[in-house]
Amino acid sequence: MSTSTEPWTDSRLDALRAQGDAEIDELLAGLDDMTRDKVIELYSKFVRAQLDLDPDLWPAELITWWNQPQHLPPWADEEKIARAAKFSEQWLPELLATYLLGSLPTAYAGSKGALALSRISLLGQADSLMRRVLETLLFVLRVNEHGGLTAGGSGVELARKTRVFHGLVRVMITRFAVDVRQPKGMGTKWDTKTDGVPVNQEDLLGTLWTFSITPLDRIERAGAPLSDADKDAVVHLWCVVGHFLGIGAGSSPPLLPMTYRDAAHCWSRVQEHQFGTSPQGKDLTEALIARCRELVPVPGLRGLPSAVIYDNIGPEIAAYVGVARPGPIRYLLQLGNAIFRVSLHIPGGALIRMPLRHPLKRFVGAWLRLERSGGRPAITLPQAQRRRLKPLYVRPKVRRSFPSTSAVL
Repeated sequence: MSTSTEPWTDSRLDALRAQGDAEIDELLAGLDDMTRDKVIELYSKFVRAQLDLDPDLWPAELITWWNQPQHLPPWADEEKIARAAKFSEQWLPELLATYLLGSLPTAYAGSKGALALSRISLLGQADSLMRRVLETLLFVLRVNEHGGLTAGGSGVELARKTRVFHGLVRVMITRFAVDVRQPKGMGTKWDTKTDGVPVNQEDLLGTLWTFSITPLDRIERAGAPLSDADKDAVVHLWCVVGHFLGIGAGSSPPLLPMTYRDAAHCWSRVQEHQFGTSPQGKDLTEALIARCRELVPVPGLRGLPSAVIYDNIGPEIAAYVGVARPGPIRYLLQLGNAIFRVSLHIPGGALIRMPLRHPLKRFVGAWLRLERSGGRPAITLPQAQRRRLKPLYVRPKVRRSFPSTSAVL
């Protein structure tokens, strides 16, 4: 429980849970005239089109907003953004694996946030789960690429599309009581007083720290000597992302930007305020693990995803999302962790890390390649990111399944 003098009191966090994104929510007011079926259809098309905005389907006011040029906030530091992009490039395989098997299950421990997410997640459909995870990976890649957060950059574009997506989720849940798990997509009325606004300001802040602080802490615990400047730069980049996601717009005092130290404290308070056990969080995590197990090619190693999650998030958060302490496979994981730690402190350690990174690259690459199914456009990456994700070696059959040189890997 926080005291009345500290910056992130329970009353302040409660107030943030009652706030959505006033600007986008107003622009989406025209969707009130739609039926529930039409709104669900709009959502499905939006997701399938990788969040591209069709002017014929969306309110004209929103399209006008979308076409306005966007610039960095006045407090943005381009040197820090460039430093964070360089850091991301250096640790890309580890970061992406941690996002999948650390950041996502940590986010699912936010019990009230998981409640909203579960209503629009279509967890029973493997293709939908795959697409949602791919969206997360692609978002991380886009905002971390060099130039991604400049005017017209791919990271800015995707962050703004995600902001619209969040607004659409609020419309679906609060105005139409959508719950895709129920017959005809009709759920119970959303209780804003008890559960807050879906995709609210506290949830969005927590998302920022899940994708900045959680990976930083994991890499540091693995033995990597991270400088304060690198950690501040990574948090600063994500604060810029938060600006384009609509976090803190018009807030007084301002929510952003923060240093690593300030963000870590905020993240700690958010966890104290809303982390806990929920059936929705457990379902989301179970679905994620099930899909990850399918992507592990060796049957005897299919316990690794849950073991890595447990190792990444720790026993307390693991208990919230229903991940049990791993069995003997944890010794294999501990061996890999020990070799990685030693490699960081000896000459030629980069060569030792290469085979350790290979399964991470294969795992992440499997997610990215699978998304190309279903008629969706192939995903492209900058050469620097593609080079960092290319595995050491693959069998000819696997190599042939890779996209062309203009696409991922």
